Amino acid sequence: MGENKTRWSSVSRRGFTLIELMIGMLLTTIVIGGTYLMFTSSSEVFSHQNLTSENHNNIRFAVELLKADVARAGFMSSPNGATDPQVCPPPTFSVPALSLTEDVVVQIDGSDFLTTDQLLVVGDMSAYPPFQISSIAGTVITVVPQPEVDDATFANIFQEPVSASSRVIRLTNPDGLSQFGKVSNVSGDDTINLVLPLTPATTGSCGYSPMAAENHEINAVTGYLYTIEPDPAVDASMEKTDLVRWRADFTNGGFTNIPGSRLVVAEYVVGLDFVVLGVPSGQPANDPSVALPDPEEEHGMDSSGSTASIMDESDVDASPQRVRYVDFRIMTRTREAIPRRLAVPTGASAVGHAEQVYFPLSNNRVADVRTIQGKIAAPNLTFRNLQ
Repeated sequence: MGENKTRWSSVSRRGFTLIELMIGMLLTTIVIGGTYLMFTSSSEVFSHQNLTSENHNNIRFAVELLKADVARAGFMSSPNGATDPQVCPPPTFSVPALSLTEDVVVQIDGSDFLTTDQLLVVGDMSAYPPFQISSIAGTVITVVPQPEVDDATFANIFQEPVSASSRVIRLTNPDGLSQFGKVSNVSGDDTINLVLPLTPATTGSCGYSPMAAENHEINAVTGYLYTIEPDPAVDASMEKTDLVRWRADFTNGGFTNIPGSRLVVAEYVVGLDFVVLGVPSGQPANDPSVALPDPEEEHGMDSSGSTASIMDESDVDASPQRVRYVDFRIMTRTREAIPRRLAVPTGASAVGHAEQVYFPLSNNRVADVRTIQGKIAAPNLTFRNLQ
């Protein structure tokens, strides 16, 4: 014991050698470096998890809103005004419950950035119930005023401020027959002047009650357009695109967005695809014997793959009453971009139709992408206008 004390006392008096100091510094550096690497790795993992969670929450609202709007398609409207037996006479313009436009190019700063599908969902999207009609005189309709609706609100419901003739209305008589017309102007909070193909009170093949307005109803028919757009509030170099929903009015052969109705549904969305499935062409739309696609079955998102159950853009616009399911896929990227790495796969995800994990951006950057795919049931639209 005494010998050991003597040895340590000797070392203490002479100090550490250079080799011992270098070994100590090396061990200290290794410990500090390992601690730093572990800390930075944990921080990166936590940051990535936070971005992933933020990404998922960002898209959850979009999915719920899209499902809710598709579920409302056709209510208080018509699945297809051109062929609907409850619409008499058929309108001179298209009033579909669903309208699909595929592969729309989205540009940022004048350059093609990605392509997207657009879905127009049509129905009674007003926050107010249909108005009861008090009198009909030709194409002038007077409604029973609602206490909570003032002149300005009434005008906004039935008349788009910029294009007064674009707002479509549906007039329904006590027998359940309907007409579609367009508003020419609105007076006060109870008078609507219309452009109709047939005077509502006319008797004949359409069976409208002669001049009796009792139990007649009128409601405004608008739509919601889902599309991808660049964020106008962000510099183009950030390449930020969002999933937005516009409230839309109908024009001859198309539609126009209502100013001030733009709603950002989800941010940093880089892909939006729709595939519409329904009753095959040539079969009655309400034939219960027709085999419909299995709702649990997975379908490819590329609608160019022709099968009897997949409906393309022209089919949906011409026969929306045949629609039974809407498959959708939403691709959203993280808000932070990272430098491009050689091992990072890139490619067709730039046009929103691939299964890649990363989305290529300019300036040698990429972003992490998450994809959510789902299916929305669209029960027989032929009967929805009766609800």
